[in-house]
Amino acid sequence: MSSSAALLAPALSFFPLAQAPDQVSIFSNVDISGYAQDNQIYPLLKGEKGSYASSEHAYTLNQAEIGVRYGGFSLSVFSRYEWYLKFSPDTMELYGASVNGEDLSLGKIYNVDLSVEHLVSDGLKLGWSHDWNGSFSTYLSLSYLQAREVMSGELSGQVQHLFNAIYTGELNLDYVYSDDVLLNRQVSEQHSHFGYSSDIGMNWQISDNWFVSLWAQDVVNAIEWRNVPRTRATANTATADVDDDGNISIHPVVTGVEDNTNYTQHLPTKYHSRINYLYGDGGLGVKSVYVDELWLVDLEWSALWSGSWVSNVSYNLQTGAIGLKAQWQHFYLGVKSDSLDYQQATQLNLTLGASVTMSL
Repeated sequence: MSSSAALLAPALSFFPLAQAPDQVSIFSNVDISGYAQDNQIYPLLKGEKGSYASSEHAYTLNQAEIGVRYGGFSLSVFSRYEWYLKFSPDTMELYGASVNGEDLSLGKIYNVDLSVEHLVSDGLKLGWSHDWNGSFSTYLSLSYLQAREVMSGELSGQVQHLFNAIYTGELNLDYVYSDDVLLNRQVSEQHSHFGYSSDIGMNWQISDNWFVSLWAQDVVNAIEWRNVPRTRATANTATADVDDDGNISIHPVVTGVEDNTNYTQHLPTKYHSRINYLYGDGGLGVKSVYVDELWLVDLEWSALWSGSWVSNVSYNLQTGAIGLKAQWQHFYLGVKSDSLDYQQATQLNLTLGASVTMSL
């Protein structure tokens, strides 16, 4: 591996590289990422009024971590907050109308299909990095998760506005939760029984000019819940009323069962990939993330300055988001957005971290 490639590799790798056997590091990092296809992230997650476009994907994954690394091993504690939403275009149109207090299009049949995974958790992670021959390295981690918020399930069916304030169709709901945001059932505080997750990654310096990094996050995972609240319900008719401000509220007639159950939740795996062509003190590359049938691709340029600074500029092909990242020795800061106003952003990423290394 060339000297420039060796200095760029820590900035291009998705996971921490192994240290010398006699080195100990204390590290911390914060990573915030969110995306709402053709929509603004903030009003979507907050349920605020706005302009909602037909789309199919939205997610956010936020994590704060602090830990210690010795040689190739690391031990850390972390907190995670995450949402994964996959839905039909009609579902987003229906959601937008509901939030904005607007009526549904007369006669149109809305095909509703929504799946959701939500988790707020704390955990303990054990990681291991190993450099096999100077050009090929691997990473493996196993995490214990203790969750305190959950939402997992599906809503599907059809809705049609027949005439006046009369609506028909059939919606089928089946989900578990720590907060019943749909039917406002009063429930007690929830905690998971047991949870785990694993990550795996590899770096390969193919030649002096080509570098590849791959990382699968939550590749095997499960969160076990005991006696978690669950609702299975069907709505097949509805009426509507209009308030003094002209906002329309639709009131479905719901029948079903509210109970508690044992449930195993699975989070979608996040697949990260990067391939870079290195030249001199710089590199050009393509970076991507794939999660739950969503694929986001960045073009990026990285450069090494004065042998210690690394800068990275990226452009996302789907959203037009521009990313800027700087790393100096053991400190880094990065931000990416398609808008200067975070409340109007379709894609938003913030990452920062620091470490202190000592030799024994």
